[in-house]
Amino acid sequence: MTEEDTHDGDPSNMIFRAGYLRGIAHKLGPENEDREWLMRAARSLVIAAGRSARAQIYIVTVIRRKDPDPDSTDHRSRSWGWFFDLDDAKRAVLANELDMFECDYTHAVIERVPEGVSPICETIAWFAATYPKGSDEPEVGQLDGTPAWARETCNWGIG
Repeated sequence: MTEEDTHDGDPSNMIFRAGYLRGIAHKLGPENEDREWLMRAARSLVIAAGRSARAQIYIVTVIRRKDPDPDSTDHRSRSWGWFFDLDDAKRAVLANELDMFECDYTHAVIERVPEGVSPICETIAWFAATYPKGSDEPEVGQLDGTPAWARETCNWGIG
C-alpha cells in the first residue's frame, strides 16, 4: 500500500484510516521498520482530511438591481449564507429559503470560494426570481449563464 492508496477525498474516511494505521503501527512495536512509515502516513491523512474539509465553501449572495437599464451595473448585494455542499446551496436558493428574495432582491449567485485571503472565487450558478401577477411568492429559476450587467464583477460574496 502506498500513501496515495489511502486518499479518497472523504475527510471522515481519511480520519478512520489514520486511526487504523496508527493502531497497526502501535501493535508492531517501536523496533519495527514499518512503524515510522505507518505513523507518517497516518499524520498525512489527518492533515489532508483537515485541508479537504475546509478547502472550499459555496457562498450565496442576493442582488438587487437599482437601475432597470440593462447596461447599468448599479446594484445592491447581500451575502445570504454559505454551504459546504453545492447541492444544499442550490436547494436553498431555489426554495427561497428564509425569504432571501425579500426587499426586491431579484438575482442570486453561488460562488465556490477557496480558503485564503481575497481568493479568486469561481461563479457556479446564477438565479433569477420573478413574481407572478398577484403573488407574494417568487418563482426562482436557474439562469443559463451570467447576466450581461454582472459580467464585469467577481467575488460577489466576499467583496
